[in-house]
Amino acid sequence: MRHLPEAYVVLTHELGLQLPRGKWRAADIAIYHQDQLRSVPLHNRYLAIPPQVVIEVDTQADLSQFNTPLDYYPTKTDALLDLGVHKVIWIFTDARKVMVAEKGRNWITHGWESDVTVVGDLAMDLAHLVDQTNA
Repeated sequence: MRHLPEAYVVLTHELGLQLPRGKWRAADIAIYHQDQLRSVPLHNRYLAIPPQVVIEVDTQADLSQFNTPLDYYPTKTDALLDLGVHKVIWIFTDARKVMVAEKGRNWITHGWESDVTVVGDLAMDLAHLVDQTNA
């Protein structure tokens, strides 16, 4: 996050995003362009403004309503993209994989050692980040 251009704001900790028809989703990490948030009043409600990027790390969601646990990821991803999120990045820690989804494009799954573009020219290499954290 400290490498993100100053024009962006990072909001974390299960930020509530308002979907149509009174539904909502939580985002682990939401990246907004500062201009998107300038006129948003500070209150304890869900945001109806879609972030540029959502980053999800694994899941602790109740998956009992899905036929298989794997159905959860595309369902949530599609809901976020339909809301107007430009990019959804899933980080799967056990598998050491990163999935990148953008509306109208093929979703791509990478290994942790691959650079994944987050926003603009900013890319992350999770293998390197994890190694730095554990050093």
